[in-house]
Amino acid sequence: MDAYRRCGPRELSGNLIERIAGEWMLVAAGSPEEGVAAMTVNWGAMGYLWHEDFVMVVLRESRNTLPYVERNGCFSLGLFTPEFREKLTYCGRVSGRDEDKIAHCGFTAAYEAGVPYFTEADTVLICRTMYECGIEEANFLNRDIYERWYNEGVHKGDMHRMFLASIATVLRKE
Repeated sequence: MDAYRRCGPRELSGNLIERIAGEWMLVAAGSPEEGVAAMTVNWGAMGYLWHEDFVMVVLRESRNTLPYVERNGCFSLGLFTPEFREKLTYCGRVSGRDEDKIAHCGFTAAYEAGVPYFTEADTVLICRTMYECGIEEANFLNRDIYERWYNEGVHKGDMHRMFLASIATVLRKE
């Protein structure tokens, strides 16, 4: 296993929007006792809020990983190199309720301060939830966004929960 180096979130370099939107991330939450749930996300943001370096991610209410994040109050975000794209696609399409997708992908779970992550990630953000809320239809100022993402197709009625989380630790592969 490659060694990780701890760094601060402000030491991350490169185009972080491309890493989130184009290369995706794997959210992991859980504990050794309850197991680990994971899912692929590519909607998110990083910034500074309430004197904290933070991330924002949204998880659909139907996703198996959501209650793990809510119960534990923390999660990791793993960023992977491009050769993991097929596995990240799989983790976004298959539910952990239906099969052990972590084993299927051959991912290895490890823990940092009690938060699970996968050792295959080249960068890991250990996050502690500061704020959680539901995305609600009544708050959309641009109705086209609501119609496209929440009122059509396979995700009709499947709203998101938004999490704002402080970045407690960043691990980068050497």
